[in-house]
Amino acid sequence: MAGNAADVYAQSFFELAKESGVLPETARELTEIAVVMEGFPELKRLLTLPTITVPEKQDIITKVFGEHISELSANFLKVLAAKRRIGDFSKISVIFQKKYNRSQNMIDVFVTSAAELSDMQKEALSEKLTKKYNKTVKLHFVLDPSLVGGLVLEIDGKKIDGSVKTKLDEIQTILAAATA
Repeated sequence: MAGNAADVYAQSFFELAKESGVLPETARELTEIAVVMEGFPELKRLLTLPTITVPEKQDIITKVFGEHISELSANFLKVLAAKRRIGDFSKISVIFQKKYNRSQNMIDVFVTSAAELSDMQKEALSEKLTKKYNKTVKLHFVLDPSLVGGLVLEIDGKKIDGSVKTKLDEIQTILAAATA
């Protein structure tokens, strides 16, 4: 049920932001709100407690986000609090962002590497992916030294693993099977 509700809320808010002419700003704000909610799990927990009244939750939203987000986004959060759906915010935000990216012909690409990529490498990767997918690419970088080398890309829920760690694991599996 939460998945369906999240879809409905995301779609409704997407349409409202689009009709209001503030779609890019709203997408950015939802990302920022999601970062705050993830960074402060006690805030999310507080906003989902049944012992806290709806007006108190709405007051918390105003105090925390205040002038950092638009009235539209603040009111959306307050509606979610009133409808006891604030716990679904991260799902709603992800769905909204996917809808926004699709509408802007963009894709998010999560790049995990063993070491920091140079600006030239980042640019080359962006150009190659833009050409391959014929979309504007937004790269998000994560470091994971355990990869040893290479990259792991996640694009639209699909994983492309070109890491040295995976190659070494595959060789180890083959060798283990050969000696068994």
